[in-house]
Amino acid sequence: HEGRAGELGEAVTALGYPLAGLIGSHLQVTQGCISSLRGYQEDIGRLQFTAPIQAGSSGSPLLDQHGKVVGMVTSSLSNAQNMNFAVKHYLIWALLDTIGFESSTTAQKLSVMPLGQTQLVKQAQSAIWQVSCQR
Repeated sequence: HEGRAGELGEAVTALGYPLAGLIGSHLQVTQGCISSLRGYQEDIGRLQFTAPIQAGSSGSPLLDQHGKVVGMVTSSLSNAQNMNFAVKHYLIWALLDTIGFESSTTAQKLSVMPLGQTQLVKQAQSAIWQVSCQR
């Protein structure tokens, strides 16, 4: 499974489709860092990060500088600036393993050296899909 826990202060990038109905359906990229290895109310299954997110960002991958998934965006505190949370990658893989999910794609070899922001986005873009629900 590609992914790792992430480190305090490590740079991260969130890629997703927030506010798709209002601003179109174009991939949005934001950057920040891991600000805590625990989530809201000391939740050890989540991490806190500072990359700005908006409504509709839930489910977006949170990537390190090598393109590895460190988490999946889940929420933010509305009364705090850039206090956002993501489920840690190992919990996502545990869920996928439990339901018998098997990836049909071959993981590409990840860079040992950190990627530039543009290169990171280009590498990850093909693996991200927009999913929208209608009421």
